[in-house]
Amino acid sequence: MKTFVRYLWLAVATMALGAREARAEESNASAMQPDPPGQQPGSAASSSAPPQVADKTSAPPQDANKTGAPPQDASKASQPPQEANKTLLSGKLDNGGYGAPIVKVTSLAGQAGILVGGRGAWVIGHSFTLGGAGYGLPTSVEVPEAARGSVTKTALALGYGGFQVGYIFLPREIVHFSSALLIGGGGVAVIDRSQGDWQMMHSAAVFVLEPEVGVEVNITPLIRGGIHASYRYMSDSTIPGLSSGALSGPSAGAMLAFGAF
Repeated sequence: MKTFVRYLWLAVATMALGAREARAEESNASAMQPDPPGQQPGSAASSSAPPQVADKTSAPPQDANKTGAPPQDASKASQPPQEANKTLLSGKLDNGGYGAPIVKVTSLAGQAGILVGGRGAWVIGHSFTLGGAGYGLPTSVEVPEAARGSVTKTALALGYGGFQVGYIFLPREIVHFSSALLIGGGGVAVIDRSQGDWQMMHSAAVFVLEPEVGVEVNITPLIRGGIHASYRYMSDSTIPGLSSGALSGPSAGAMLAFGAF
């Protein structure tokens, strides 16, 4: 029994001595390895430091155009921006319209007469107007002697109208100005009144051109008043004595318009 214990103790001592010599050899081997640059010999960080990440500043420069759009031509980029065309009306255009009765005092065949009529128009952008107008002669005007012949009592009948375009200056002001041009046609006739009843003797068609200027007043948002001056040009008629000079003449009138301006 003692011999067995002696051999067991000798084996354990031999194993412990071998383990000590192995640890000493590992320590000597690690001490002989060189340390990496930037690390002090024997530093613990040299064995546990994580791998360094590459410097981001050393990455190749990225393209500034990240949208993927192709680069612009240098010649196009250097060209100055083109200006928009200037127009008579610009911006958002409001639409409206109005109707107006009109009374005019005029001259016909050397005599004073009254023209009664009206106009209606589409208003674009508070300024530009497109519409029409028409007038008639309700008063009695004697025709020239060349148109009467042997009849002693006659009257002139007249009516005209047409397309009218106009422009209103500073329409938001209480008092403002306007202009218009009527292009159309009409008819004239000589009426025989000697027999008591009216009988047409002669009639003819004429061309009419009438420019106009006026002053208008905004009475309410839906009512506008104005006075106008115009000159009515009529072409020669086929009736003797009723030439362009007898039918043409100046006019002055007043209107009261109702609508959305």
